[in-house]
Amino acid sequence: INLTVGRRLYPPSMAGKLTTVSQLALIMAVLVSNLVQYPLPGLSVLFFATLALTLISGLHYMARGMRLIGQNSEVR
Repeated sequence: INLTVGRRLYPPSMAGKLTTVSQLALIMAVLVSNLVQYPLPGLSVLFFATLALTLISGLHYMARGMRLIGQNSEVR
């Protein structure tokens, strides 16, 4: 997009921010779980919540990108 229509700003979405927080929490939980050598309660829930948020965020960013590409192709 930057090459075809110039520099654009793409602010992060709330889904993207929540995904980042959940991914960092999951990494921390796995590291702590490995440190204490005991599975932390709720680790599987955190794993699946992170997976869901990652998929939702990825689809949201794809939709935003496709919408931007569609808008820019109409301008030409």
